[in-house]
Amino acid sequence: MLGRSLQQQARSTFTLEPSSVPSISQIVLWRLLLRLSESMLASGAEQVRAVLVAQNQLLFCSGVPLGHNSSFLQGPAFAPPRIREAIWCGSINSATESE
Repeated sequence: MLGRSLQQQARSTFTLEPSSVPSISQIVLWRLLLRLSESMLASGAEQVRAVLVAQNQLLFCSGVPLGHNSSFLQGPAFAPPRIREAIWCGSINSATESE
């Protein structure tokens, strides 16, 4: 009963409009909530194991900066200012880059 209500809540919370695109964290959280709600239907040790696995996966996925929008000119995403300044030092070959 509790597992089914969590599953329904997860589906209603993360219902997407046709024009919206979910973030990675929303997708991960949605999948973990569904997995957790399904595991609550299981019994005893299986339930405890499933909860621990879900918690470990959430901790692993949260707070990980992704650099897929980075470029050479921009430097690594979330890099300190000195790293970004070093990109334009005199010892690099910037012939292939345009401003």
